[in-house]
Amino acid sequence: MDWISANLPLIIWIVLTVIFGIIEAATAAVVSIWFVAGCVVAGIAALAGAPIWLQIVLAIGVSGVFIGFVRKMLVNQDKNGPKILAATEAESIEGKIGTVTTEITPAEPGQILVNGIQWTAQGMNPDDSFPVNSRVIVCKLDGLRCYVDKYESI
Repeated sequence: MDWISANLPLIIWIVLTVIFGIIEAATAAVVSIWFVAGCVVAGIAALAGAPIWLQIVLAIGVSGVFIGFVRKMLVNQDKNGPKILAATEAESIEGKIGTVTTEITPAEPGQILVNGIQWTAQGMNPDDSFPVNSRVIVCKLDGLRCYVDKYESI
């Protein structure tokens, strides 16, 4: 029991590191990796016997510096590197040509293939029908449903 009370700050930093690490691993975005770095540095300070106020300052400071570094790195990658996929492809699918893979009827939406991705689709006009293998143009995207019209090549 004496060991636990003597090393409580170190134990807290280890627990926080694990919690932030699990959060980071469970998400697709970079959300808490900077807190992992701050907690690791604070844990090292606790191990070295630094006072609690210094541990907290180190945790906040390292997390802040790491946030700035990672953010700058990600922004530079976005400007200079390949574009990150548009949010659910919505920005890039409108105006694209697709092929009907499951018939679209007024009573039932069908399926289209656009850029190798399968989408649920229905006609812009409620009376539109499109047979399998017909070419359509995506006019609008509402959620995950495309609204299409007949594609007429020039």
